Amino acid sequence: MKIAYLIHRFPPAIGGAERWLELLAQYGVQAGDEIDVWTTTANKLESFQKQHSNELSSGTMVQDGVTVRRFPLIRFPGRKYLLKAASLALKTTRWGSVLAPYNPICPEMWRQAGSHSNRSNYDLVHAFAFPFGFIMAAAHRLSQQQKIPLIISPYLHLGNPQQPHNRIRRAYTSKSLAWWLRQADCVLVQSSLEQAAVLEMGVAPKRIRRTAVGVPPLKETGDAARFRKQYGISSTAKLVGHLATLSEEKGTVDLLDAFRSVHMQIPDAICVLAGPSTSQFTSRFPPDSLPPWVKMVGVLSEEQKNDFYEAIDLFCLPSRNDSFGIVFLEAWQHAKPVIGYRAGGVADLILHDSDGFLVECGDLNQLAEKIVQLLTKKELAAKFGKSGQARVVREFTADQRLTEIRTIQQEILWHEKIQFGNQTN
Repeated sequence: MKIAYLIHRFPPAIGGAERWLELLAQYGVQAGDEIDVWTTTANKLESFQKQHSNELSSGTMVQDGVTVRRFPLIRFPGRKYLLKAASLALKTTRWGSVLAPYNPICPEMWRQAGSHSNRSNYDLVHAFAFPFGFIMAAAHRLSQQQKIPLIISPYLHLGNPQQPHNRIRRAYTSKSLAWWLRQADCVLVQSSLEQAAVLEMGVAPKRIRRTAVGVPPLKETGDAARFRKQYGISSTAKLVGHLATLSEEKGTVDLLDAFRSVHMQIPDAICVLAGPSTSQFTSRFPPDSLPPWVKMVGVLSEEQKNDFYEAIDLFCLPSRNDSFGIVFLEAWQHAKPVIGYRAGGVADLILHDSDGFLVECGDLNQLAEKIVQLLTKKELAAKFGKSGQARVVREFTADQRLTEIRTIQQEILWHEKIQFGNQTN
């Protein structure tokens, strides 16, 4: 197969969808497929709206056998306000999601997607992820221009299920975005909650397939003592790990607010924050004025990430904004118990009171209580961690999930060829 993947960012950009597509693309190459990734020059999400010093170069390059085409972003004075006005005016049409201010705008990607002189004859197009309507529009245009199937992995963020009309859910399930899903030959979902939402958005049941992400086997388990020494953390301190883009949406703010109570009950407890920071977060929590029970360690290499998971006593991601949560799988690989909010795909992933705890969104007292419980009850924490570790081996290995997706792609392509043959006979 020759597949064009379209996504808003691609590694070295950091993110769950970005990392999963990298694994999927590399898996396709190893299986003998030709893989092109169409993406932007953004290294951070903030790059969509303003120039960043670490923005990636435009052009075509090969990464581990995968051809990566990076298209330049455009920005202009008043961009936010002009796009917002346009998206509001067109919110009931498909173009409302394309012109939303948070979108990457890449005219050259759009031009190439519709170009008759495009010499890349693909077999199918696979687009990731919502809410970036511009990427969906370019993927749809490419599939229409080449008359090939379109698959979409929307990765819907559904927010607090107790608030069915919450802001996050409204943004990801808007009429504008729903239009793109209904054009797809196949929509891949990761959880029963996402499947239900896609059905509500008008996608025919026969076009929906469910398959989650997975993690590759650990090459090495990591070194807890090395991590603690590197960041000046006592060998006896109790560590709660948090790995994400540090932001309110990912639950970093809720975790820090809840941790004040945790620290009062367990003075040697430390909250370890790993991952890139957003300007929104650092403006509220300047790194040089954080309390002593918070340790920011920044972006981690793969070796450092393994050390991080080995060093922590539990993993906590109280996010309202995750379609699945691959970091929970990574924590379980290291036999660590986990805590998450009962929201989105996480509510389907964590088995409450079996391999972790699910906490009601925004309940900081309950969040602190569950953290304290796992830090003080070692047998319970170990039981949860072992249970999660067994589930990863049983249900969430990368090879299992990557094989499922490639099989679905082949089925969609085969079905398309049969239909075309019937039409020409």
